[in-house]
Amino acid sequence: MENHAKTLNVLFVSEYFPPVSQGGGEQSCYLLAKYLARKDVRVTVLTSGRKGLPVFEHRDGFRIVRKLRTGKAPGSILGNITRAIIFPGSVRKETRLLLKEQEFDIIHYFGTTSVLGAIKTSTPQFAHVNSPLFFSPTGIITDKDEQILTQKMSWKLFRKHILHAEEIGKMPNRPWFRYNPLFWYVIYSSFQERLEKLHQMDKLIGPTPFIRDQLIKEGIPKDRISVIPNIVETQPKKEEERKAGKERPLRILYLGSYVKYKGILVLFKAVETLMVPYVCSFFGSGYLRKELERIIAEKKLNVHLHDRIPTEKIGEVFRRNDVVVMPSRVTESFGRIAIEAMSSGIPVIASDIGGLHFIIEHRQDGLLVSPGDASGLVDALMDIYQDKDLRKRLIRNGLKTAKRHRGELIANIVKQAYLDVGDRTGRSRR
Repeated sequence: MENHAKTLNVLFVSEYFPPVSQGGGEQSCYLLAKYLARKDVRVTVLTSGRKGLPVFEHRDGFRIVRKLRTGKAPGSILGNITRAIIFPGSVRKETRLLLKEQEFDIIHYFGTTSVLGAIKTSTPQFAHVNSPLFFSPTGIITDKDEQILTQKMSWKLFRKHILHAEEIGKMPNRPWFRYNPLFWYVIYSSFQERLEKLHQMDKLIGPTPFIRDQLIKEGIPKDRISVIPNIVETQPKKEEERKAGKERPLRILYLGSYVKYKGILVLFKAVETLMVPYVCSFFGSGYLRKELERIIAEKKLNVHLHDRIPTEKIGEVFRRNDVVVMPSRVTESFGRIAIEAMSSGIPVIASDIGGLHFIIEHRQDGLLVSPGDASGLVDALMDIYQDKDLRKRLIRNGLKTAKRHRGELIANIVKQAYLDVGDRTGRSRR
């Protein structure tokens, strides 16, 4: 087969797709589709329908088919029950229908829920592993869960984990979850099914070595895993560095969910003891919002809570701030916000955990602090505020790091992975 003469026809499967988004995974899917289309790859994205959006759409050189059925509120109990019941079956049904309409060289699944709907087919299948949900039934691996990082998730380890977990996904771990054996069985069974589906894939893509190591721990052969960073589009750089110091307060930015495992309470504790003028802006959503509003009022913090912002507005928000903080307690698989901030010329402070450990070099293109360490976070914020040379170095090197995630480069790597698997398996369309 002549790789260079072949036009690939690829089917993406993603539960949500911009403008409907639940996190960075949907943006990664969209950007890969866009840049692969520029490499003469025919991409069809199969995703969930949503009121007000067309069933069929052509955008940025690829096709979108919105025919999947799913729940509308993944942060709620009812929404997650609906998703678990109807979404995998919807993926199987609609994928088979599309395969009857046209031949695809590759089926590429994005996200844990999409993988659950993977079908048995002769077409080579890929999965993007962008979530710790593949390695933990609760969807969370925190800095305290060292056993999960080093051992396979047995039923015994799972029971210990769920009894101590503060959250399940983006929901609090209520007593009716924590002490409910039936609930344990349901989510553990789903977890085991996800792992079985991963073993059926011809190729797994993880954005950092952290994900690769977790996949190997779960018994995935190393030669079926590729570490390929997610695409991050370069944001327009700030025209000049904003002066931090006596002239004005340090402007701190947080983008993410209002949940405990994102370390949001650690950041609150840090700004409470910060001894310099500051303004802290939070953009996101989650069940902790009312609690955060209470803390702000009680402690008179100069913190402002906002709703989640559209992806196209993120660059503008970056440029109004001096530093982006990612105080996560959970093992982030990648850390899109960190790279987007770097590409905008904004210094990053992040927890030294999971994928963040691999994408940030401490004191070169960002600052790393121990997860949960509020005093260490204060020290890092003070360094950004006081050390002009450090700020310049972080900005300069951060821009270089961001360039390694540009779309043209990543699309070429993924396209070659498609071709290599097609050659190896001999199952791609001729």
